[in-house]
Amino acid sequence: LFFGSRGAEWVGKVVVWCKKTELVCELDFLPLGFLGIWGQWHRVTGHVRHHKKDSEAHLLRVEGHWDQQLTLTDLDSGNTQLLYDFEEAAATAATPRIPSAKAPLPTDSSVVWGKVTAALLAGDVRTANVEKQTVEQGQRDLRVKEKAIGEEFAPKWFSKAKGGTWEVTPAARAFQRDQM
Repeated sequence: LFFGSRGAEWVGKVVVWCKKTELVCELDFLPLGFLGIWGQWHRVTGHVRHHKKDSEAHLLRVEGHWDQQLTLTDLDSGNTQLLYDFEEAAATAATPRIPSAKAPLPTDSSVVWGKVTAALLAGDVRTANVEKQTVEQGQRDLRVKEKAIGEEFAPKWFSKAKGGTWEVTPAARAFQRDQM
């Protein structure tokens, strides 16, 4: 039997590469630990380096908690600065609204996940969980139907590029321009 409140934890590595500066930020969202006995919730560590394969030298260190503050430390000078403050960001955050002359498609994430988002904003975790399971089961059912008729899902807005990365399709770029 487990006690305590439920919560979500981001765990794993994320790599962000800036083509313009050729800098790479590698972040590691750390797990809480076995049964939550040790460690800290929402901990993040990482570093920034040049993209060149022969360059493993770290320029900056990132650390903190994604639900509190993240700091950025220059490894040459030792200077540390605040990179992100959750309380400050949350105080000015608003539900994203995308202006459109047209109604959103039923596959738009704001439609698909709308009930989950509404429940979370209302603080109703149980309803959010039920709605999330409904979305996930709907996706599984859709894949089964597609397989039965010999179709395979193909993303409309993204395509796989060399090296396994994803790129925005020309159709998505045209759609973005039309919405501006």
